[in-house]
Amino acid sequence: MNASNLPQRPRTAAWCRAFTLAGAMGLTGCAPLTPYTLPTLPLAVMPVPDATSAVNAADLSSWWTLFSDARLDALVETLLQENLGLQAAAARVDQARAASREAGAGELPSIALESGVTAQHQSMDTSIGEIAHHSPYYRRNPVSLNGGVAASWEIDLGRGSRHNADAMRSEAEAADDDALALRVALICELADAYLQLGAARTRLDLLDAQIANVQHVRDVVQLRLDAGASSRREVSLAQAAVARAGARRAALHITLTAQALRIDRLLGQQPGAGEGTRLARLSEAILPPNPVAALTDFAPRALLRGRPDVIAAERRLAASHSRVGLAVSEFYPKLSLTGLLGSSGMTGTPWLGRDGFSPQAGIGLRWRLFDFGRVQAEVDGANAAERVAVAQYRASVLAAIEDVQRSVDARSRLVDQSQDLAAEVTALAQGRDASLEAYQAGSITVSEVLLAEDELLDSRDALTQSRFDEVRALAGVYRSLGGGWHAPPEVGSHIAVAESTHAE
Repeated sequence: MNASNLPQRPRTAAWCRAFTLAGAMGLTGCAPLTPYTLPTLPLAVMPVPDATSAVNAADLSSWWTLFSDARLDALVETLLQENLGLQAAAARVDQARAASREAGAGELPSIALESGVTAQHQSMDTSIGEIAHHSPYYRRNPVSLNGGVAASWEIDLGRGSRHNADAMRSEAEAADDDALALRVALICELADAYLQLGAARTRLDLLDAQIANVQHVRDVVQLRLDAGASSRREVSLAQAAVARAGARRAALHITLTAQALRIDRLLGQQPGAGEGTRLARLSEAILPPNPVAALTDFAPRALLRGRPDVIAAERRLAASHSRVGLAVSEFYPKLSLTGLLGSSGMTGTPWLGRDGFSPQAGIGLRWRLFDFGRVQAEVDGANAAERVAVAQYRASVLAAIEDVQRSVDARSRLVDQSQDLAAEVTALAQGRDASLEAYQAGSITVSEVLLAEDELLDSRDALTQSRFDEVRALAGVYRSLGGGWHAPPEVGSHIAVAESTHAE
């Protein structure tokens, strides 16, 4: 029996078995993609000490209005409109959303209108030209026309296009959350610069008042010198005290200018010619605001849903999980369907009619069967990237908790510090007055009076700085809780946190 007489069925079955074996080998490393879940973090509810009243989510979204400072409100509005960093972040959000829409369109068929005109001048010296030009239908300068509607669609049996679209959508959401996180940080930075500018202005006013007191002491010493009850040395000490107090003005003016320029930059204005510089030139002092609202307590779930940086980390974790599915989809075949409804022909012929109608249809299959482990390497890399994203998400949660706890503790400590400094200022002021009376009575020297003045100046300066730092710390608490934007109820609802009922 020769080869041509062998039965064909066993041969076909052999090819089928080989094809099935190849597919099984290709799917060996292809495990089903597990549903997306976040690691559950057991976190305790954390109290906020020294709270007077509760702040709801609406207040937290515009926390700076609690300070009842119209100038600060106007600065924040300008920041949100003109800050260049926010404008760049908004552009990045638009870019990410466009990429997401592009990836989503990859799941759908594409339809295109195609048409063309081809003109040709054939050579008579070629072998085809020598033979063809004897035909009565030969055209040396043919012009062909074609037109129609073409459609194509790739069917990904592994749902790779869907996973890619999901990943890009999660990345776009993360970019949006990054922009919100920048908004939160910039509002707090602006408030911090405004409060530091106000502290410098208030300390300058306090220093001017203290200089006037020292000058009064110098005048008293001069009068005693004229009366023969004092010495040139005491006059020199008093003049040195006046100069020493005046020297402090330089450092405060440096701080004042630095914060004014910082405000100008944050507002997208030319440093030195913007709103911050105008604030620094105001004649009246910027007093520290005294908000009566604070937070009684907060839960980790609310914190994680309110901080856009944590939400962004979660969205990137979701994107990395989708990319695992994208890598796994390469184990599966992809079908491509193409079709064309159109006509073609030559000029001078009814190419748009029935005779010129030339529909086309096609189907293709692409399956990466043998690639020496490349697909499996891509899957392993995607799984490793997801583990990185898990660690980064957990780290962002812990960093958020640390940020809140540090801000709350700083606020509490500064409140206590301000109370102690206020008591110190009261005692030192009484001591200064007593020392001045004693000096006028001749009981002590002028150096003791000047020492009392220096101590009182240092204490008042420290109290002023502490009160402003107290308010800055409160702004830091609001920032650490994600204050500065309003989160809809559905935002962050996927955050998985197991909360205990007591503080650790």
